[in-house]
Amino acid sequence: MSKSSFFNRSKKLMSMASNVAAKEAVLKLSSLITNVKTHEVTKGITRIKQAQAITQNLSQMKGAAMKAGQLLSIDSSQFLPPEALEILSQLQSQAEPEAFDIIESVLSSELKDRRAFLNPLDVNPIAAASIGQVHRAVYQGKDVVVKIQYPNIEESIDSDLEFLKKIVKLFLYSTNKKIDITSTFEELKFVLHLEADYERESKFLKKVYEKLQGNSFYCVPAPFFEMTTKKVLTMEFCEGCTLNDWIQSSPSVEDRNLVGKKILDLFILEFLDWRIVQTDPNFGNYLIQKKPLKIVLLDFGSSLEYSEEFIRGYLNVLSVAHLEAPNLIFDQAVKFDLLDSREDDIVKKNFAKLMTLSVEPFLSKEQPFNFSSLDYEKRSREAVLQFTKSLKYSPPPRKVLFLHRKLGGIFSLLRKLDVKLNLNLYWEILMNTRDQLESEVE
Repeated sequence: MSKSSFFNRSKKLMSMASNVAAKEAVLKLSSLITNVKTHEVTKGITRIKQAQAITQNLSQMKGAAMKAGQLLSIDSSQFLPPEALEILSQLQSQAEPEAFDIIESVLSSELKDRRAFLNPLDVNPIAAASIGQVHRAVYQGKDVVVKIQYPNIEESIDSDLEFLKKIVKLFLYSTNKKIDITSTFEELKFVLHLEADYERESKFLKKVYEKLQGNSFYCVPAPFFEMTTKKVLTMEFCEGCTLNDWIQSSPSVEDRNLVGKKILDLFILEFLDWRIVQTDPNFGNYLIQKKPLKIVLLDFGSSLEYSEEFIRGYLNVLSVAHLEAPNLIFDQAVKFDLLDSREDDIVKKNFAKLMTLSVEPFLSKEQPFNFSSLDYEKRSREAVLQFTKSLKYSPPPRKVLFLHRKLGGIFSLLRKLDVKLNLNLYWEILMNTRDQLESEVE
């Protein structure tokens, strides 16, 4: 990345930080000179304006900056109002596209003489995201899409995240929140470097394509390795509309339940059978085909592989989660390296409560489980906050963070679909897999 490019991105990020800080200063001042009701209204308006400003800036900057904005839109329900979250959620699937001459320079540099085989290639992108944008093309008579990475993305990841960490810390400080974001940004850095490698993504795409051959409900685009590099990914074109558009088209309850079930089925298949999980919770990674009803799977850049040992340990923790036995639950978590053995009884109690809540939907006698239950969402959020605040020694293991972010994204999606599913069978599958893995060790 050139010095001028680095300076421009840094300048924009610092300008964003200044705007957030200025608005917060005005907000704090207003609290001293107005009544409570007026201040609450002002507070809500200020948060919305901040979210609008952040969304606009991050959609222009793309890369790590925009991805961090996506992360905020998914994980910031504890410190942002619903109105601000709604605005930030626009970053889930859209960005301002890059000018085609810039994209063309990346294509020509990466594909060399092979660039001529993409003919015609539509200069107008069909999608623009945080790392790259997607163009339709024809390759050897086949309809394809070409995902092209924005220039200098990988080189900007570390510096972008350092600046954004300062912005988020400033925002948290100004809203009186005591949240440690260090592990979040370490995780984001790790994932972004994975997502910036399109050759790696194409290999996972191929694996999933092969595993789902013959399954009529999922559509996975086949990659073209000869037209793929670290910064260019060429794959089969699959028609579909976004999940948001499909939900707004008022599908039937039966169709919503079916799509929700199939998304949960896919996660179980990925984790327990393939041991490869696409860990990005972004709703934009799914498209819907209406007739016949199908789910199109996109974006495998954040795919992670899980070992048999990890899965066995994880399932062992789950197997005792429903028991009212904090010491037993804690011991399993320590054995799995999920918690530090030095943690006190408060952590044991809070962790046991959190785990009991985590498996409640699967064990509840009241089936089908209602994913739109505001009571369950509220209790879960409170349990997470209690547990996180009580920790003293235990940094959360990275792969559990990835896995739980995907699970959280799936539950958010099922909530958005407003579905009710019978989850007892999923618990049986989890425990049967655990018993099988344990017997293999013995």
